[in-house]
Amino acid sequence: MSTKEQNNRYNGDATSRPSCTDKKDENVSNTLMVEHGLPDDIHTEITISFATCLFTQEFCELEGLLSDDVKMISYKKRTIKGKDEFVQYWKWLSDVLKADQIITDYSVKYNALSGHAIVACNQKSVFGSVVGEAYVFLHLENGKISIAIITPKQLQPRMVRYYDQDTPPLDYDKIMHQKNEIISPEPHRMPCLNCGRLSDELEWYKLEIDSGPYSHIGQVSVCPYCKKQIEFYPEFFIRKQ
Repeated sequence: MSTKEQNNRYNGDATSRPSCTDKKDENVSNTLMVEHGLPDDIHTEITISFATCLFTQEFCELEGLLSDDVKMISYKKRTIKGKDEFVQYWKWLSDVLKADQIITDYSVKYNALSGHAIVACNQKSVFGSVVGEAYVFLHLENGKISIAIITPKQLQPRMVRYYDQDTPPLDYDKIMHQKNEIISPEPHRMPCLNCGRLSDELEWYKLEIDSGPYSHIGQVSVCPYCKKQIEFYPEFFIRKQ
């Protein structure tokens, strides 16, 4: 099935999928939307299929999307490895959200940071108030999910404003020219979504960036092999006079 056909098929709050042991709880009013105009490529196709598994809670179909040594990263918390552990993670998360009566609006949308489609998860209470926003980024190898990472939409504390995971990456050469001291890499952070190197295999620096009427000071990771910014984590927000 082409990506365009999938976009048309899943652009709504209901989908038609084969039956599965892990059935969707009909009492949970989750929704799934697919943004129009996404790149017509394998990444979009796999991302839509992944989002559909989460929406329908048909986790038995999730395993077919995964590489044998797949890694699931929960940002700044833990990394788990293997198909079984990956599927169990999403079953566990689904059960937690269900127990807390959290409704999740899933959307597949283009993301400027990664340059690909991602899964956005807007979590809200049964009363409609937003309780959390999360993004799921995927790295593929040979048409299978090799790495998935779930992050908040905004990595840093809310008081450090005007920067989130929708912001396009900084220019690599500019980073290397303006970077400050080297800092130690950390695990369970954003991997390189181009080559799959994990966060503790990347180079990390302190960096201040000019964002027009304000600036941000924080941590930046770059992949020296792909020559790309991977993560920018603002620690301070400075409003200019």
